[in-house]
Amino acid sequence: MSKRNTSAVQIAAILAISLAVFWAGISTIPAQQSHPVSDILERTARMRTVTGENENIGSVSDETIWPAGGIRPKPGPFCTVLPCATVALEIVSDSILDTIAGLGVQVVLVNGLDSAGKEIEQLIDMNGTEPVPIPISLYRIQPSRNAQVGTLRGNDGVISIQGIGGGILYDIIEIDPGGTPFGVTHSGTFTVPAGNVFVLESIFWGTDDVTRALLIQDFRLSGIRVLPVIIQGQEQIIGLPLCFPAFTDIEIRAQSDTGNGQMTVALTGELFPRPLSLTQEVGLCP
Repeated sequence: MSKRNTSAVQIAAILAISLAVFWAGISTIPAQQSHPVSDILERTARMRTVTGENENIGSVSDETIWPAGGIRPKPGPFCTVLPCATVALEIVSDSILDTIAGLGVQVVLVNGLDSAGKEIEQLIDMNGTEPVPIPISLYRIQPSRNAQVGTLRGNDGVISIQGIGGGILYDIIEIDPGGTPFGVTHSGTFTVPAGNVFVLESIFWGTDDVTRALLIQDFRLSGIRVLPVIIQGQEQIIGLPLCFPAFTDIEIRAQSDTGNGQMTVALTGELFPRPLSLTQEVGLCP
């Protein structure tokens, strides 16, 4: 059984409330169609909460706070010229109960960025252990969730978003160990959509054995910039708020002393319309 301390449980409750508020504004969309989310963001005050969880953080190198461990891969390389390179993806469960007419998750909402860096949503009918292609290839995968479930009230198996043909694993919707379906990805990363800036306002976490945590900012022209985070309790202010322009990849990574540390994290901020060209730097934001 994975270990989970009191602080992590408290943070999980915070994440559940934050996500419930955000997803409450999502409208019903016909299955397996894309839909621009700009109108949805307006109705939800453009607030974003990005969650991450890693229950077995190693001691050799930093890991993304996401369930699969290691560094979470990104579908496309850094985008320097439009259109951005995208990757064809598929979604699959390891349970036969996760089908459109099954007891588990029936439909999954996959949120991501297309070749123009615009945020789109795609509702995918699940087919159990048979992979289902995601119609529109993606440059990045954003936080995604269960959209329709059966009597089990959540996914019965682990849901994987991966390259076509069982390729690279890019995201996961886990099985909730407590028995209450959570039904969202916990991947600790967020990419700022085109035509927006993201203002990071708070970072919350729970941890039992993490000695080093980093806020990683990948920007097309400047490469990786790292902001060290000193863990003191459950919230640490590191010069917040921080502003990130379009196409910036934001990620939380950590390292453990013992090699089996656990960390749950939530990044909260707001998106603001602010068209910036592909050649403009973080210093110009805003």
